[in-house]
Amino acid sequence: MRFTIRSSGGITQGAYTVTVQGNGPNGTPVHRRTITVNVGPTGIVNIGGEVPSAFSLSQNYPNPFNPVTNIKFDVPKSGNVKLNVYDMSGKVVQELVNTALNAGAYSILLNAVNLSSGTYFYRLESEGFTDTKKLVLIK
Repeated sequence: MRFTIRSSGGITQGAYTVTVQGNGPNGTPVHRRTITVNVGPTGIVNIGGEVPSAFSLSQNYPNPFNPVTNIKFDVPKSGNVKLNVYDMSGKVVQELVNTALNAGAYSILLNAVNLSSGTYFYRLESEGFTDTKKLVLIK
């Protein structure tokens, strides 16, 4: 089963209990499950800690994934940062970061719900630094 929970805002981070109920043709409940939904931050998150001494791009986790994976990267000095996802032909399929960032350790979630199963690459570029990693989306 796959479903999406959307909010107009105002939900704080944390764990929430949600009851999902499936009804039969006449409206009679036929299936009911209680699940826990973890709400976390969205967008680019500065992890904090010491300022990194060098640029780095970590392997995404989990990998393979469906449909969300986490990408961590380090920026040792303030500057413009680009992080894009590319298909096998080299076409940009998702822009994750294209902005100035302060020095720090960062984490961003890649939501690939609109991408097809397959192999993709993600590339971090900043201040003369470039690194590319491979990720695999399995739906």
